[in-house]
Amino acid sequence: MSGFAADPVCVRLARWLHEDSVPVAQRLQSSAAPNAGAWLTVIPSSSELTLTDQEFRAACRLRLGLVPSSSLPRRCVCNSSFDDPLHFYSWLLKRKEITVRHDAIVRLLARWFRVAGAVVHVEPRVFDTVRLRPDLEVILPDGVLLVDVTVVHPASPSNLVTRALATAQSAERKKRTKYNQFARARGATMFGFAIETFGAFGPDAQTVLQRLEVAAAASVVDPSRFSRELVAQTFSVALQKGNALVALGGALATRAAALARADS
Repeated sequence: MSGFAADPVCVRLARWLHEDSVPVAQRLQSSAAPNAGAWLTVIPSSSELTLTDQEFRAACRLRLGLVPSSSLPRRCVCNSSFDDPLHFYSWLLKRKEITVRHDAIVRLLARWFRVAGAVVHVEPRVFDTVRLRPDLEVILPDGVLLVDVTVVHPASPSNLVTRALATAQSAERKKRTKYNQFARARGATMFGFAIETFGAFGPDAQTVLQRLEVAAAASVVDPSRFSRELVAQTFSVALQKGNALVALGGALATRAAALARADS
């Protein structure tokens, strides 16, 4: 999935700002990655390739490093100031909507592998239990893949690394460590599938998508139903839909918390 070039403007800006603003450099590095901006150029020819006006605004504001609304209270639910807009998106990692975003990516990945002729098992979500198996088991003619999806925020205050894809790589490494023993016992290969909130795919995720492309090429898939560009666009749009859901839910919670503080 490396068919799209990185955005050279974002790359140069990230280098210039590296020493002055770590979160800005992280945002620009991630936004510059291949496929990260696929949602900006997609033709809205179907529901899975279409963002509503509200979703598109939220996606643009995230890409620009802005909070999702200009009318938010001055303080977050956790009572921290919004002087750094990216703090808002770090706080959102605690929102329950992130589960909805995660599951949408899982379902999309499963659907694409099925289109490519694979047998796919999606691990059901059982709330209030510890997950013992990864999200997907993908059975291909040349082997079995186990895949666990995660969406990570590279500009989190606890992350001081500005190297491109560092956050995604770290998340994928944790997934492999968690499930490698499970995978070995089943003769499978374990992959994390990390996507950064600004749109960058982690190295493992890129490998999984390459395996998807190989599987599609070896099957009898109608070429009109599968292409590298279409796959990248559907994941990009699904991510931004999920980001918008998380961000707008957080904005509502922030306003509710401000009203509660005013009444107390």
